[in-house]
Amino acid sequence: MDLKNELFAYRDKATSLVRKEGVSPDLVLTNELANPGSDTRSGLSFICWPNEKLLEHISSLQNYLKALEPNQYYYPKTDLHLTMLEIRFNEPLKVVEDLAQKISSIGANIFCDLKAPIIEPYTLVTDPKGLALNLLPDTDNQNQLEILRKTIVERLNQNGFVIKPRYEAKFGHITLMRYLNQIKDIGSWLHAIDTAPINQSISWTLDSLYLSWGADWYCMLNRNTQFGPYTLAITPHP
Repeated sequence: MDLKNELFAYRDKATSLVRKEGVSPDLVLTNELANPGSDTRSGLSFICWPNEKLLEHISSLQNYLKALEPNQYYYPKTDLHLTMLEIRFNEPLKVVEDLAQKISSIGANIFCDLKAPIIEPYTLVTDPKGLALNLLPDTDNQNQLEILRKTIVERLNQNGFVIKPRYEAKFGHITLMRYLNQIKDIGSWLHAIDTAPINQSISWTLDSLYLSWGADWYCMLNRNTQFGPYTLAITPHP
């Protein structure tokens, strides 16, 4: 199965689950918004910040979705990110701080000869927790993101670091909304997602990564620490 078909299968499965069971409002996020600092789950990840053109497009998609569901949590522009690799999740802060210090000391060696993938927005995917913009490499013959992720994992392992992510990432995605409330009309909502005006011509070169740690579930800048950037080589188009 090629990458696009894999993404469609993943999207259809997630959509079916929402259609059947509805959504699961994030009670931890609700409490964090009411009581900042209450979420003590800490994580450690390599992340990428979108370019301005992609950020503007995501903002337009958020506005499109807000017209139907205004009472959900839409990520602020400053917190929108792509997780390249989740290293740890739901750990004590001291654990991720110690790991971050050790990994940052070898970060330059991990990324010194790696190439920057180029990805493009492709489709919106919702699951019971939230909604994300999924992105695919601009080439059909290889998953540049997957190759990059696997190489980073291999090099971290070679240096004695154990990777413990929540899930194995297959695609690139930027979470742009999380559910705080039930959906008023599931059918209309899913139709709006399916027909969202996604601009697939936008190109994003992932030429820099940051090591981010702290309460990074939502990547709220006021609750995270970052180190970087780690620069990736840009391969010019022929």
